[in-house]
Amino acid sequence: MAGPWAWAALVAIPVIVASFEIVAWAFRPKRISLKGKAVLVVGGSSGIGLCMAELAVKQGARVAIVARNKERLASAHKQLEALLPPDAPSADFLLSVAADAANPDDARRAVDQAVAAFGRLDAVICCQGQSTPHPFEFDTVENQQQLMSVNYWASVYTIRAALPAIKRAGQEGRIVLVSSQAGQVGIYGYTAYSAAKFALRGLAEALQMELVHVGTRVVMLFPPDTDTPQLHQENETKPEVTKAITGTNKPFPPMAVARAAISAVERGDFLAPVGFDGWMLSIATAGMAPCVSLNKLLLELLLAGPLRLVAAATVAGFNASARRWHRINHGRGTMPRK
Repeated sequence: MAGPWAWAALVAIPVIVASFEIVAWAFRPKRISLKGKAVLVVGGSSGIGLCMAELAVKQGARVAIVARNKERLASAHKQLEALLPPDAPSADFLLSVAADAANPDDARRAVDQAVAAFGRLDAVICCQGQSTPHPFEFDTVENQQQLMSVNYWASVYTIRAALPAIKRAGQEGRIVLVSSQAGQVGIYGYTAYSAAKFALRGLAEALQMELVHVGTRVVMLFPPDTDTPQLHQENETKPEVTKAITGTNKPFPPMAVARAAISAVERGDFLAPVGFDGWMLSIATAGMAPCVSLNKLLLELLLAGPLRLVAAATVAGFNASARRWHRINHGRGTMPRK
């Protein structure tokens, strides 16, 4: 027969669990819907950015897309127009701006046009990106500056221009920075790209702290290899040794990445991983990231130690692959392709 302590435990455990879940629910940021929101997507003419724009349009958001390539921008605009309800005037719901966000004046112009068209701005998504991987010693200063300009400074310029409008949205406001799994772990050949993507993490953490009194949420997306024009371009210069290290995993469809991103935007998550590997990597690299979920915090506490061992073994495997490649090929395959 069960004693009094057993009965007390049977009662206490569900109460503790229920209390934890109530506190966890109250602790989370305000969940939002994109319906009626005004959203600016930089890099919205293709890949993940276009897919995020599509999902936002389907939810009833007013969307402005920004890109450098005018032909792709026009094609993307038509693609988004086809998603609008028949009675929805395109001019009221869609805007396309040909601009280079890596130029501060262009970034300001794109934001100003979006605010003028929609009367407000609730979310800005910085999805522009470029990757031309080379080993550091064979890379050029010009390429390193270009990757920092596109991947980091374009986001800075866009956010600086959009911040006053985003702050007016308060708890409904969202700032989305698209990093990469190469912004969580450095990989051979990605010295310039990883540096820019890691920089976004520092920007996001500090910016989130500066916005805590407003309630605006910063979201960091960490996509894996994704089947986009950027990846196809990247593969043209990717060193063979890098391919040997990273393997031949099948790229994620951009729409799958976009769905994960939009869900994170709605929830107000700070870290937005994609896929199971991405989820584990987000826990392994949580560091001093803002905590927006007590449930995830509990998982981080339980898994941080074991995942540190997994991370150490993974990096050791990468290093072994690099040494093996150099031993067998005597450095061939490290130079950038012509």
